[in-house]
Amino acid sequence: MANLSKIPTCELQQEINRRAKRLAVIRRVTDRINRKFQEKLSALTEEQQFLEVKPMARFGVGNHLSLCDAVEKLLADYPKGMSVEDIAKKVVENGYATTSKNFRAVCNVGIAKDDRFERIERGVYKLAKR
Repeated sequence: MANLSKIPTCELQQEINRRAKRLAVIRRVTDRINRKFQEKLSALTEEQQFLEVKPMARFGVGNHLSLCDAVEKLLADYPKGMSVEDIAKKVVENGYATTSKNFRAVCNVGIAKDDRFERIERGVYKLAKR
């Protein structure tokens, strides 16, 4: 390491100023990265709450929401409605656990019997107006 007493004071001051400017740039970049990270983390946390699955000891498959609750939450984002086939696919994609071999039929029966859903046409449902 160089002996600082041999370096002129003006050169030391220039180096301090150069490093201070660089530090300011690094802090701005770090702050920007932290903001983006927090936004992504917040979005992920919201999504994770929807996908949260709690196991049922009796059957080995369990869901945080009932099927109709999960469909209701899904259809809230689709005001024009969706087909039962698409609903079944999206509900499973969103984390609903099922062991049914014909889950579309299960969805169809559940949706048809629930007052929260309105039939638009054959096999297509939307949220009922409340």
